[in-house]
Amino acid sequence: MKCRIPAHAAQPTPSLSAGFGDVLIAWENEAYLAVNKLGKDKFEIVTPSESILAEPDRVGGR
Repeated sequence: MKCRIPAHAAQPTPSLSAGFGDVLIAWENEAYLAVNKLGKDKFEIVTPSESILAEPDRVGGR
């Protein structure tokens, strides 16, 4: 399965900023950006013991 991450992905979602929802599934770096932007006391980052390797299918405009 291939997916593209939108350019605005580094910004916390409006629902997260407003305090809605119990879980956010995100890339690890995006989770840390959200925690740093919205407050370390409001979130807990849970990292799974196993992971998958996700790579872009292409680089730049190629």
